Amino acid sequence: MGSRTTDFGCGGKGATWTCASHGAQTCFTPDSYPVVDFLRGNVYAVLDSNHGFKMLALGELAVAEILGKPQPELHAFRLARFATAAFHPASSSPYPWT
Repeated sequence: MGSRTTDFGCGGKGATWTCASHGAQTCFTPDSYPVVDFLRGNVYAVLDSNHGFKMLALGELAVAEILGKPQPELHAFRLARFATAAFHPASSSPYPWT
């Protein structure tokens, strides 16, 4: 299948989403960090950007936010960061979020 890069018009340098298939379909945000946010008034999403089980730690924060208690720890993972090109810094580490 190979890889595919798509520009969704998010703006900013490197603002493309990629999908690759290496045995299973995977999707990555432009900065390879997850998205945790309300997408609509009643739609809350935790999109992992291929981090899988590492996202379990966000569960308690996400539940609190869904119940109406804003969680400042999740601010860095908002969808709006792509509109403002406020991406996470690139890392040469083989481990996510480092």
